[in-house]
Amino acid sequence: MSKKITLIIFTILFSVNAFADNPNVPTKLYFGHNELYKKPNYAYNPHIIKSKYDYSDITLSITRGCNSDYERICAIYKWICDNISYDTEYEIYDADHCFDKRKGVCQAYCNLFYYMAKSIDIRVEIINGITKDFDGNIGDGHGWIFAYTENNYGILLDPTWGAGSVNGYEFTKSNDCWMWFNVSPEWMILSHFPKNNSYQLIDSPISYNKFISLTPANSLWISYGLNGEDIYDMIMNDKLTLPTFYSGGEGKFQFKELPLRESLKIGHKYSLRIQMLTDNMIGIANGNSVIYKNDKWKHEGDNIYYIEFTPRKEGTLTFCIHDHDDVWSNMISYTIDTPTDKDWDMLKQHYPLDIPLVRDVKNVYEKEWENAGIDNHKLLELIEKHNVKELPVIYNNMGANLKIISVPMTKKLNIGQSYTFCIQPRTGCNWTIVHNDKWYNDWEISNSGIYTITITPNENGSLIIYVQNNQNEQYHSCIRYDVE
Repeated sequence: MSKKITLIIFTILFSVNAFADNPNVPTKLYFGHNELYKKPNYAYNPHIIKSKYDYSDITLSITRGCNSDYERICAIYKWICDNISYDTEYEIYDADHCFDKRKGVCQAYCNLFYYMAKSIDIRVEIINGITKDFDGNIGDGHGWIFAYTENNYGILLDPTWGAGSVNGYEFTKSNDCWMWFNVSPEWMILSHFPKNNSYQLIDSPISYNKFISLTPANSLWISYGLNGEDIYDMIMNDKLTLPTFYSGGEGKFQFKELPLRESLKIGHKYSLRIQMLTDNMIGIANGNSVIYKNDKWKHEGDNIYYIEFTPRKEGTLTFCIHDHDDVWSNMISYTIDTPTDKDWDMLKQHYPLDIPLVRDVKNVYEKEWENAGIDNHKLLELIEKHNVKELPVIYNNMGANLKIISVPMTKKLNIGQSYTFCIQPRTGCNWTIVHNDKWYNDWEISNSGIYTITITPNENGSLIIYVQNNQNEQYHSCIRYDVE
């Protein structure tokens, strides 16, 4: 007679009471999919150790509120990962002792999963095979699961690896068990080689020798949601070139789309789509500054953000996250290829002020110049035409006060040389130019409101265009020159 398993432990009761909202169903699914895979052509299940327990009561409690076999499988998986530790003494192989002692080896994990699922009429097959860790080390025999979600279709999962990892005789709980739930066959075959090829579930099963020779998967590729089919194809075709991935972002985001390459080109357009799992700020850094911050990304719903970006500087380009300690941390990093003339021409089309010619020019406050009516392409044209090394200073938030028709575009003006200033004010009641202590107010004003004045500075000092927004108020500096 089977022993009934009842919920008498507080921690289990606590978990069950929370299941009304299905917390054991993952809000995020790794590997970018929720696909079902056709049943392997293999019905015999030789890895089951006989059980004396009836697991129906606990399993019904664990799966309370679940609406499908898929959700029930999620709940069972989550409960096992949360409550079962690995037996580092390698003594517990069966479901019953595993449940009683709350620990077991991989076979015990799989047997417990099998009996809990079976108690609510969910079919499960235990897969036996060999594993390879993320460092490429080949392990001993291992067991994992194929669970049927509907009819002859199901999913791959590994509750042992989902629960945590073992280093010597020390077991470390995983912070995120879902990495090994509903694993695509392409991801699974990079680390799990089944003795029966039908459990590979890929179009062209590989040999054991091929499995041994494959580049091991990087756990960050999985955690950050890279597509397993893409990575598998790259590995199989010996074309694996990926950016550098950094730890620290697990559980914070997943990639839905990113350039699967090691390097990027200046001036070329790329796209990035991520799903945020936390409220961290995001950004893209190129050179020494973070560009493309949150406000530049398009929110597509469901915490998914999309952006098109263009590398503008040599060196590296990184996707980064802003943590709550006010620090930007790199998550992935691309190198930038040595630019060709074609690359610079492409950059010039989109970001003309980022080409090498402009980099050493001082006072390129592009937003202020654009507010004053000189867009980036026009500004580059003027810089090239006048061989400018230093633009006049246009003060912060002052560009919107006027539209520049034509003014000297070099900060340095020469004594004794005449200069013409032509502007169209947008605000202000009085405009003047001050050279040291001398004020110039004799503007010629056209019918269209364009102000023109010609000045010949006669001594060293500053020459500044001022605006007085209201009568009896002080004047504000708009544009400053140095006379030498």
